Amino acid sequence: MLSGCLRAQNRPRVEVLGFGLRMAMTVVSVFIDNTRWMSVFQLILSFWLCYLYLRWLPHLYAWVNHVRVGSYFSVFWAALLLIIMAYAPGVASHDTNGLSQQR
Repeated sequence: MLSGCLRAQNRPRVEVLGFGLRMAMTVVSVFIDNTRWMSVFQLILSFWLCYLYLRWLPHLYAWVNHVRVGSYFSVFWAALLLIIMAYAPGVASHDTNGLSQQR
């Protein structure tokens, strides 16, 4: 190893792209009011973020890469569940309590 620092990277471009994707996810959640459109954008951006870190593995220590990919996969999983809830049949998009009452 060239560095003893746990945050040492050999691909800093991935970290910059990851920051841009996380910033885009924040912008989408703030400025898009429609849940259906927001869920689609969140799913696409979270998949791209998960793929980016899974494909390039930017950190020098493997376990740091595994933790980062695992945390981004959980964000992707939450976005996938948001898609399922946003497009659930029989629930209006403006009804916030519809999913909790549907059985």
